[in-house]
Amino acid sequence: MQFDDFLRRVEARAAGGLNQGGAERAIDATLTTLGEQMPKGELDRLADQLPRELQRSLRAGGARVEELNGFGVEGFLARVAGREGLSPSEALDHARAVFDVLEQAVTGPELHHVRERLPEQFATLFASPAAARWPDTHRHHPHR
Repeated sequence: MQFDDFLRRVEARAAGGLNQGGAERAIDATLTTLGEQMPKGELDRLADQLPRELQRSLRAGGARVEELNGFGVEGFLARVAGREGLSPSEALDHARAVFDVLEQAVTGPELHHVRERLPEQFATLFASPAAARWPDTHRHHPHR
């Protein structure tokens, strides 16, 4: 999947829609925070399947196993919210949109390995974002 396609899909999946800048911030905040939770080797395997623009964000947070910042889903969302300047509930919606598109972009077992490494409470991040369940007639498509 190309970066522009990834970006457009995140824009459409976030509740209320996102403009391009909002989607870029959501992607960067979510992937950087994910990188803080995962060992570098695992991130590299995931990043190798993504466009270069996404690899930078994911690898920015990558750590050696002994340096991992283990934090729960609340901590994850607080970090994403802080990076985006949003509330934790908005960060949850944006993270879900990013993970939803990530699941479409990655083939093979890499994302499954990421999910296995994360605590069970992180399953909420992999739930479909609200907008993914809305009919297209109810979606807000912001101006670019």
